[in-house]
Amino acid sequence: MEIKLVLLKNDGSYRPFELPSEVTVVGRRKCCDLQIPLRSVSRRHCQLNIDDGVLEVRDLGSRNGTLVNNQEIRKTELGPGDTLQIGPLTFICQVNNQPENLIEIAEKYAKSLKAASAAEKQHDTFGVAVDQTSKQPKETETANAETDDLDAILEQAELGDSGGMPEDFDPFEK
Repeated sequence: MEIKLVLLKNDGSYRPFELPSEVTVVGRRKCCDLQIPLRSVSRRHCQLNIDDGVLEVRDLGSRNGTLVNNQEIRKTELGPGDTLQIGPLTFICQVNNQPENLIEIAEKYAKSLKAASAAEKQHDTFGVAVDQTSKQPKETETANAETDDLDAILEQAELGDSGGMPEDFDPFEK
């Protein structure tokens, strides 16, 4: 069974990562199997388990939660084409090369981000972002800034004692 997490980037590109073992811990710490050194990712964020051909993801009590197909989870199965969101990063689960259409998926993802960004930039006459349903000013969140430009984040992230991330960042590389 070949399982990959495919990182979707804001520009419509993607980058696949093979899971290094049957148990993969994802988090900010250097000791994690998949290290994502961003403040919105918990030290030990979630764990992926492959058992009898089934891939499960379990949240490890992360502060910002782990989302599968846009739903916050505690523990659930992941199948081909499911999305896994950890902090500002979105991955597609690829099992035995399914789904095959990663280019199309990555392009749709980038388009949806651009559309969401355009909707977010609607402002009232005072220059304050407004929720179009309630017409009330929106609360801005630091976490939203992390998703604006993933490549810039990966290059310039302020990461505490783990340092900045190089452009060729590989979260599985130790």
